[in-house]
Amino acid sequence: MDKSCVLSKELCHKTEEEKKRMAKIPYASTVGSLIYAMMCTRPDLCFAVGMVSRYQSNPGPDHWVAVKRILRYLKGTSNLALCYHGGSLRLVGYSDADGSADRDERKSTSGYAFLLGGVAITWCSKKQLCISLSTMEAEYIACTSAVQEAIWLRRFLKSLRISAHVDDAVVIYCDNTATIAYAKDPKYHGRTNHIDTKYHFIRDTISQGEVVLRHIPTNDMIADPFTKPLRRDAFHRHLSSMGLRRI
Repeated sequence: MDKSCVLSKELCHKTEEEKKRMAKIPYASTVGSLIYAMMCTRPDLCFAVGMVSRYQSNPGPDHWVAVKRILRYLKGTSNLALCYHGGSLRLVGYSDADGSADRDERKSTSGYAFLLGGVAITWCSKKQLCISLSTMEAEYIACTSAVQEAIWLRRFLKSLRISAHVDDAVVIYCDNTATIAYAKDPKYHGRTNHIDTKYHFIRDTISQGEVVLRHIPTNDMIADPFTKPLRRDAFHRHLSSMGLRRI
């Protein structure tokens, strides 16, 4: 999605004429088809499809323009695919969040990706349920979602017995040092005591050795495309890093 494309409820149809015109447009079914493609094989669609899916109940003309832009992108990249190869079957995760960029509710967007053998096997872009009061808090909430996915993937791979690394802790990369420090430090913090208890699940998994959080520079954050629009060069660089290739 282009950085200049900013969607919000302000763009929903406002007149009866717009309502009748939008009723003839297959907005929901088209978005549903895009969701199917995004979930199965195209992580590059994740953020953009997540954005347009927020307005299925009351889309406006500008929302439909954004959907058609995704369709044009999909047509131009129909030969783009995840290419799996015989690399090391070590599970690695990346977690990120934007800074309350949602125009409607000022909530942040969480994003994560997990790679196996250097290629993405699962990914997510989702608006957070609560408003974060800081970037650290938004990243912490995003990390908690990533850790939940990591635990499930680790146990699933262990049941398959296909990797020598299944007993290793899953490394999850985060580009916010304050988030990593807070996740590792169980002491009381006055400015963060409002964070819901369920998000502290991350601390338990770290103490049990199931997950390890490590810092990574923002420029190398593979989950970045799942939280916000990026420049074209950065976007394609991250797609390559998660295993998307032209075939």
